[in-house]
Amino acid sequence: MNGHVQISVYQSLVSLLQDVCRTRAQDAAAKELNDYILSTTTDNAIDALVESQAHQHTLTEISTNLRLANDPQFRAALRADKERIATLIVSIFDSSSSSDEEHALHLKRDRGQLFIDVVQDTLDEGLFSKWGHNQKARRLIRKVVEACDIFPSSLLIDLTQREEHVSFAGGYADVYRACECKSRKLVAVKFMRRFLPGSDLRNSRLRFFREALGWKDLHHPYVLPFLGMDRASFPSDIGLVSPWMENGTVLAYLPDYGQAANVDKLLYEIIQGLEYLHSRNIVHGDLRGSNILVNEHFSACLADFGLSTFSDLNTASTTSTTRRGSLYWMAPELLDPDQFGGGFVRTSATDIYAFGCVCFELYTGKPPFSEFSEPAALIQVINGERAARPCLPRPMSDDLWQLVKSMWAHSLARRPPTRVVAEKLLWPAPPRNIRPLPPLPDTPPNRSPSGSPLLSILEDPGVLDDVISPEEDFRRLSIECKLGAGNARILMAALSVPSPEQLDDAVIVGTTQEFYQKCITSQEVLSTQIEWAFAAAERSRAEDTSSESTSHELLLADLLASNQQLTETLRSYDELERMAFKNAGIH
Repeated sequence: MNGHVQISVYQSLVSLLQDVCRTRAQDAAAKELNDYILSTTTDNAIDALVESQAHQHTLTEISTNLRLANDPQFRAALRADKERIATLIVSIFDSSSSSDEEHALHLKRDRGQLFIDVVQDTLDEGLFSKWGHNQKARRLIRKVVEACDIFPSSLLIDLTQREEHVSFAGGYADVYRACECKSRKLVAVKFMRRFLPGSDLRNSRLRFFREALGWKDLHHPYVLPFLGMDRASFPSDIGLVSPWMENGTVLAYLPDYGQAANVDKLLYEIIQGLEYLHSRNIVHGDLRGSNILVNEHFSACLADFGLSTFSDLNTASTTSTTRRGSLYWMAPELLDPDQFGGGFVRTSATDIYAFGCVCFELYTGKPPFSEFSEPAALIQVINGERAARPCLPRPMSDDLWQLVKSMWAHSLARRPPTRVVAEKLLWPAPPRNIRPLPPLPDTPPNRSPSGSPLLSILEDPGVLDDVISPEEDFRRLSIECKLGAGNARILMAALSVPSPEQLDDAVIVGTTQEFYQKCITSQEVLSTQIEWAFAAAERSRAEDTSSESTSHELLLADLLASNQQLTETLRSYDELERMAFKNAGIH
């Protein structure tokens, strides 16, 4: 930037306060304000940003003394000045000269902390006008974080009641359970083990910073959320904090829930999460059952993505690049790079191969070739051999098996792209020809006038007034949420009558099937809107500083609740259908 240009980032706020002081004849406040103005102007963009938080604090105190803190004019002026800060940040990475960025990279630790906090706050408040500016700001934060060995203050969180003993020990990290002070919710704190001294440890730490900053910007229902860093252990140690998943890994969840756990639904959620990562140019690198968690809604969440590079650094002195423990999920080009004329590089294609292994793993409880030792399994894969089709404990459908085989193609160029796999792996499954349930015993006395409890529900005009009677002025997605919830309620009512004898054959094969299909359609519509709703809610929160939930946040809550209600209802229907076929001897 031009060194002769004086920079004052709070021009709007200062101008407002000067006008108020003149109007009210506030001499003391006017003097304080003039002293502030003389001490704050600078010709350096980095210094202006570093000192901006302290300046805002001073101006806010003056505003409070003038009883302006809640005035709309004060908020408008502060917003305008924050947008000016965003413009100043953009000038740093858009400048033809690299002097400002170099200045930022050579800040002392405490001033570097102030600098990245301002840039991070600007990001969090959604003040950059272009997506490209967001990306450049994140890159600038990462560079300063690595140069100064610091982390944004807003991402450091306070924990309490951290357990002394490790809850889970992985290949390169220990996980402890703790409680987040503000929300009082249980969280998981992951500490990376450190094996390497000197510069190698420094490189590991820098890579870990980079992964944490990348994780912070990911928001998807099937990706484990990042809450922040453990403040107490930083900077001597690095603890990544995420929500505690009581259901554990998908491998622990499946045996506990048995047939109630729908494997195809979990696979759908996993591939949706993986497609999201790949759309952000992030390779998971270590996709396997032990790195997939199940949240409180019984949905899959991808974890430990991108951390495989950190693990490779930490294990380089003791193991080969084919890291112990994950070899069974590795694509042939990772097991034998020379055969493919390249180096050991994880790609989206190696992730797709690993996802094929996860499909096999979730159906059988074990990875492909688990009956072999790691060296023997490696030889099988390199020679083009693949595991046989799973039969027990769950049979895999023809369509899924063909998809798995395509993901296991020896040549990475022949593997389907993530998007194609996601399109083929649908949940719920496309409408199928539903076989009539077997006849039930004759209907006992005390039938409703319409002939069944369900039909009496349908004939009650008060039941669905606010559920499946959408009006044109309702928002489209809000309507779909209400439709989905209403269809789920009706179908669940049919499945929850006191006894099977109260349902007659016509109801099972007629009305119930009708609303089963409606529930499938509703969930197909809602599930495709979740990512958009998350982004819209995040944007609305950044623009609204009040404590009230925004309309987009409320819509997201309705969407997630309706989707979960539909999932549980469809699961109940499938379970009832299986029981009916079993009782009738139909296989």
